[in-house]
Amino acid sequence: MEERITTPPDEYASLALREIVRRPRPSERRTVLDLGRPSSHNVRFFSDLNCKLYISDFFESLIETGTGARQGEEAFDQACSRLLHFSDEPRFDFILAWDLLNYLRMSEVQILVSHLRRLSRPGTRLLALVSIYQKIPDKPFHFIALAGERVRYESSTTVHRDSPRHKELELLQRMGGFAVDTCLLLRHGMREYSFVLADDPGRADDPGPAADPGPAAEVASG
Repeated sequence: MEERITTPPDEYASLALREIVRRPRPSERRTVLDLGRPSSHNVRFFSDLNCKLYISDFFESLIETGTGARQGEEAFDQACSRLLHFSDEPRFDFILAWDLLNYLRMSEVQILVSHLRRLSRPGTRLLALVSIYQKIPDKPFHFIALAGERVRYESSTTVHRDSPRHKELELLQRMGGFAVDTCLLLRHGMREYSFVLADDPGRADDPGPAADPGPAAEVASG
């Protein structure tokens, strides 16, 4: 039987988003990194939760710089240095990777997470959706946080590509320090993970030489 790609918009109740909605930090504002496409809906959503939101349109930026053409691990590492550079050196409480990992090789996942660890602290949660289907859309979905704990996702393409179908054990082997907090199987062939950083992010392996950093988008919400 042929597997079908969802033709969005569709939505679901997110266990990972629940962590953001239900875990207020009264003493200080929480910080959130969104690695997906910029969205005014998401800016308003996190503003209402008194979060400071940072945005790095990671996949599209890779394509624009040519790194998406698989120029090698060193080029990818340098791209991570540029795209994840923030002048105020924040430590994020929540990182929204959405379905980005489906568009990376496992070695690239390891490099990306090594950079994200340096922007994290013990207890940081990383949201990631991992496809279990053989095919995925040619570009990541556009994810929009809705009222409560719901997430809508939509696609701008009907073109498909092969899915790496990352396995949980392999991911954890490449995501040193992160452990599975929650896992939700969605009806359209994705698993939503909330990974939590349990150890000291300062123990992370060196991801390699950094390129001259360029600015990443920052949105101070609230």
